[in-house]
Amino acid sequence: MEYGISQETYMDTIHIPDSKSKKWNDTLYSPIQNSIKNILDKDLVGNKNTMVYIGPGPDSPLFNGNKESNNIIGRFSKVILLDLSKKYLEKSKQTLEEKYKNTEFVVYPYDITHGLSNKFYNLVRYIISERDDYDIIIQLIDREYKTIINESNALYDILKNEKIDFAYSEMVATYTGVPSLYEYEKNTKSPFDDNKCLLDIWKYYNDKVATFHFENMLNLVSVDGLVSIVTDIEKIFTSEDKKIISVFSNGNPLKNINVFANKIFIDENILWDDTVRHDNEFLASIEPHLHRVGLYAYSR
Repeated sequence: MEYGISQETYMDTIHIPDSKSKKWNDTLYSPIQNSIKNILDKDLVGNKNTMVYIGPGPDSPLFNGNKESNNIIGRFSKVILLDLSKKYLEKSKQTLEEKYKNTEFVVYPYDITHGLSNKFYNLVRYIISERDDYDIIIQLIDREYKTIINESNALYDILKNEKIDFAYSEMVATYTGVPSLYEYEKNTKSPFDDNKCLLDIWKYYNDKVATFHFENMLNLVSVDGLVSIVTDIEKIFTSEDKKIISVFSNGNPLKNINVFANKIFIDENILWDDTVRHDNEFLASIEPHLHRVGLYAYSR
């Protein structure tokens, strides 16, 4: 899977080193931890629950950091970790088992996009070869999307014997296309957002993946179970000549869910400071910028 290689390269080169910064902890992880603790305190009963954590990477940020991490993990007797990378899952599991002795941790390597991320990667490679026919590419995405939503839900099949009380996704819904944008900029040495075709297709892809991802999560949890997704909404470059880039094409599909779910919490004012400057090479996607982040919680 070419996308898998690209994703690990991006994570190892950019994401993981940056995630160690105090800025990330103070402006992204701490606000998330505080909000998730408050949601669980208000809407989740007991402390013998089962949680699915999607996108923990190698460090499981929700469970690392301030005292709220201990309060969150204390609500669960079992945590199921899902990520594309088996390497990251094993590292995260080992760290968590050493820290939290009273919680069982189970890992499943899993692609939450059901292969759509790899299709998007191949389409970006197609654009790199200077064939940026928007209409054709949109048709290809639509065709692949119809295929994946009509397939059996392999994730549900894996977890069908589990009673899931809380499903949580951390910066996954709009992340899966980013390694492909990174690939584009490495190859072209130009900002991805200067290519209108690529920018529009990335937004359209995010629309599809975020919707599909949420509906899958909602199907995982038991009746009265909780679902929470954290995702970036806008990319705000700090240089004066850069405009704000929305990550969705037509509003935010996570804000107005058209399925049977009760909205219990929304916060769209988390400003994640990602102004780490990389001087080793020009990559527009990692120029200093902020993200406006949304945290959405629903009960089934």
